[in-house]
Amino acid sequence: MAFRDRDRFDPARGGLRPWLFGIATNLMARHRRQETRHYRALARVSAEPEAGGHEDSVVDSVAAQRMKPQLAKALATLNKGERDVITLVSLGQLTHQEVAEALGVSYGTVGSRLSRARKKINDSLDQEAFHG
Repeated sequence: MAFRDRDRFDPARGGLRPWLFGIATNLMARHRRQETRHYRALARVSAEPEAGGHEDSVVDSVAAQRMKPQLAKALATLNKGERDVITLVSLGQLTHQEVAEALGVSYGTVGSRLSRARKKINDSLDQEAFHG
């Protein structure tokens, strides 16, 4: 995609990295509906801890399994802008400025969306379920 559209890159509008992440963000948006359905399906699955094994080494795994449906449900509640920002910051490890350039929004908007997304996720997670 980026190679095909390379003639559309304008260095005066920002750096190459944010431009590439902008393309990636647009491609991700095409799959948003499928992703949301997937998260909702995961949220409906009950997590059952694995029996047996090395108890000390599976405690974290069981807790993570227990949290997976809640996390999936929380991610499904985010709107497109919030999910794009949290994905680019968390997985892409972009700075707020790079995310702003990639999405074509202001620096302040990135901070607001990230804050709202984190709050929604934290509010959705049952901390008691995580700590057992």
